[in-house]
Amino acid sequence: MVTNVPVPPLPGAHARAMALLMNLDASMAEVSAIIEADPGLTASMLRAANSAASAASTPIVRVSDALVRIGFRTARSLVVAALLRSQAGSLANTGLDLTALWDHLLATGLIAAVAAPPGDIRSAAFTAGMLHDVGRLAMAAVAPEDYRQVVERARSGVPTLEAEREVFGTDHLETGLVAAGSWSLPPELAAAVAGHHVRGDSPLVEAVVTGRRLAAWLGYGDGVLAANDPQLCAQDAQPSDPTVLANLGGPEALARRVAWFRNALVAG
Repeated sequence: MVTNVPVPPLPGAHARAMALLMNLDASMAEVSAIIEADPGLTASMLRAANSAASAASTPIVRVSDALVRIGFRTARSLVVAALLRSQAGSLANTGLDLTALWDHLLATGLIAAVAAPPGDIRSAAFTAGMLHDVGRLAMAAVAPEDYRQVVERARSGVPTLEAEREVFGTDHLETGLVAAGSWSLPPELAAAVAGHHVRGDSPLVEAVVTGRRLAAWLGYGDGVLAANDPQLCAQDAQPSDPTVLANLGGPEALARRVAWFRNALVAG
């Protein structure tokens, strides 16, 4: 049994990028410089800007032009997603459905951003939604064969958090809180990572809980369980759900947005 999950620190360049993205006053020039310093981030940004969905009339080859094309807020969200994916390491032997996992994170972030109150909190909500399962990613990356046991137990009916505690002596909520501290995330983001299974008083936590629940209802499993599993759909519907779904543009619009982010993050 693994009883201690070592959360690796972010590499220096990625730590600086994450810190900058947490600062909502950061300029486009500062974000552009961070992206240009990392080939992987640059490639993701250019793929996004040159995608058919971005309606680029001429090929975009500069990060600064890509930021203008896709929009500053979307670019920040894309960098957060790319940083998280780069930290996940190899998850091939974990038993996780990796396509479902990444779509789940993206859908949760996108829904959370719409569910959050208007203003800067919406950028934070996307980030919190993307990062809410960072503890699961850390556990799976550090001990893939052990996390495969978690997946097998969860799919046989054991609640996922219980299965994690049985195998690791801790769960992905606690591990996520450790990761948030290790990566110097703001306290409100750390609270959303640690509290995404239970409704709370914080608008950010509430947005992530809504994102996670609606993602399951719209067909996005979490990589461990299928979307129709009762563990993912245990919470009651909320009065705000129709408004959130309307502001998303409906399930088809969400699916297109998830695909856009996914394609930007995967080289091809």
